Amino acid sequence: MAVKIALNSTPLIFLAKTDSVQLITTLFNAVIDNYVYEEVVLTGIKKGLRDAKLVKNLVDNGEVKLIEIKNVEPIASSLKVGYGEISTITLVKKGYAEIAIIDDRYARNVAKACGVKVHGTLFLLLMGVKKRVISRDEALDILADMVREGFRISPEVIAEFSRRIRSL
Repeated sequence: MAVKIALNSTPLIFLAKTDSVQLITTLFNAVIDNYVYEEVVLTGIKKGLRDAKLVKNLVDNGEVKLIEIKNVEPIASSLKVGYGEISTITLVKKGYAEIAIIDDRYARNVAKACGVKVHGTLFLLLMGVKKRVISRDEALDILADMVREGFRISPEVIAEFSRRIRSL
């Protein structure tokens, strides 16, 4: 059975921007919450973003499940994280997923402090290579495309990811 993941906005946006959402739907049972949906889909569609429409289609087709989470605002405010990050963490805490996929380093630390298993977008690329859904070169190309699209990542993390991918 596929691992259940809860996705925050950034992984969804950048995998959609690079036409790589098949990693989500092929490898995992994915869930998002209403806060992430609003940020990625509703706001994105208002701006005319193609990636928002791709994510909307995933939800409409049932490939990504949408879960309603309520009242995260006070928790997000007290922990100084975004609504999408805390609602993604909440999905795991409530048992809707096993792993949170969040790219923000501070929010990942909050997730870990809450006892939540958490990884970032690069984990999805790494799993894609390990499970032979994409090749090493495709993973590196997707990362390069993500960076061109505005994905923020340090050169050190890119170098470590490249080393890990090549060792598979």
